[in-house]
Amino acid sequence: MCPDGSFVGGGQRCVMAPNGSFVGGGKSGNQSPQMAPNGSFIGGGKGMTMCPDGSFVSGSQCVMAPNGKFVGK
Repeated sequence: MCPDGSFVGGGQRCVMAPNGSFVGGGKSGNQSPQMAPNGSFIGGGKGMTMCPDGSFVSGSQCVMAPNGKFVGK
């Protein structure tokens, strides 16, 4: 769980994106966020997947977090 209460998937560290949101930054926290086609930011370096709700995540799978939002795996 990140400082703002959001979740990142796959054991990644929280990294602040340019818009102030937190995204996964890799296990070492050193990967820069990337912008998704819808203008949101997602974690960098692992590809991009569109989830059933239309959101984008970093990685190849969408996994629902406890807050009901999708995170990448």
